[in-house]
Amino acid sequence: MSFNTDKLIIFSAPSGSGKSTIVNHLLYKTDLPLAFSISATTRSPRTHEKDGFHYYF
Repeated sequence: MSFNTDKLIIFSAPSGSGKSTIVNHLLYKTDLPLAFSISATTRSPRTHEKDGFHYYF
């Protein structure tokens, strides 16, 4: 029997505490095998947001 060894990391903190800064550093400035989970929303996209990158609209 084999087991999946993937891990889920959740960053939860108040607004403005640096969550995005830490996540972006880990994703783009390290060689760690990480991926970002894209959330879905029912709201309309803001002008700078792209479907499938920032959210699934």
